[in-house]
Order: sequence, then structure tokens, then C-alpha cells
Amino acid sequence: MPFKIQGQNYRRQKAENTPISADLKKRFAKEALEETAPIIKKFDADEILKNKDLKDTPKKDLSSSSKVIEEEVVPLEWSGKKYKMKVRVVDKARDDWYDYSYNSKNNTVGVSISLEHPFTKKFLDSKGRVLNSHVRFAAGLALAEILASKTKKSPERMRLILNKFLKEDLI
Repeated sequence: MPFKIQGQNYRRQKAENTPISADLKKRFAKEALEETAPIIKKFDADEILKNKDLKDTPKKDLSSSSKVIEEEVVPLEWSGKKYKMKVRVVDKARDDWYDYSYNSKNNTVGVSISLEHPFTKKFLDSKGRVLNSHVRFAAGLALAEILASKTKKSPERMRLILNKFLKEDLI
């Protein structure tokens, strides 16, 4: 690789790791809230709750009909039990951005996100950083839901578990 290109790549990497100023953080936060607030206002909980397709329990296994772009199986251990978590990115348009499965008989967890979903398309960047965060968030969400169901406590437990994953384990 020519030295000029190496230098450009080094400067680009260094600039990406530069801390964000307080003014820039404030601007980003303001823009994010201004863009998100109208979307939240449109949220129709009644419409969602009327939906007969909503299911409380996860699937037993992820669909194999999706075009899998990449998949990885991650071994886990919780409370002395061994689990396998299959994380995949699929190239198929579908209604759900994120899908997960849980099979308690063979201790398998599956997480899948769609690259063709409008949510992914809206935020996907050319460097893959947003996709990386989407995959981590989806995995954390699935794990939080499973662990929360095992505690048999309030639904708030899921939020607490997800926040712990996002703070410590998924960074």
C-alpha cells in the first residue's frame, strides 16, 4: 500500500476515535430528539395491541428460509448451564426487524436482524458501525427477555437486564 494512502487511513482512524465535544454532543442529542419526537407521537399502542399476530412466546427456532448473509454461534454459560446463541444477519425483507427464538429443551437462543427492514435501511452506514450496534442491541434484547422471563418478576426486570448488557457486556 502506498505511504500516502497509509497516512490518510491512519489520520482517518485517529479522527474517528477523537472524543466528541460537549457542543457536538448537545447538537447530536437535539437532532436525535427532534427527529424522534414526531415518530413517538405517531405511535399507536391501541393498533399494536389489537394485532392478532402478536405472540408472547418466542419461536422454537429461527426460520431457515431467509437468505443468511452471515451467522455465528456463540457458546454461553448461565448459572452452570451451557447454551448456544446463534446470531445472524439476513438479507430478506420482513415485517420484523429483529427476530429471536429460544428452545429451553436444548438451550439454544437465536437472534436474527434483517438488512432489508426499513429500520436497518434508514440507519445503515457505509462502515458497518450502525449494523454492529444493531446486532449487539438485538442480541442484548433477546438475552434480556429470556433472563427476565426466568426471574418471574416484573416486566421492568427486562429493562434492567438490557441496560446492564449495554453498559458492561455489549460494548
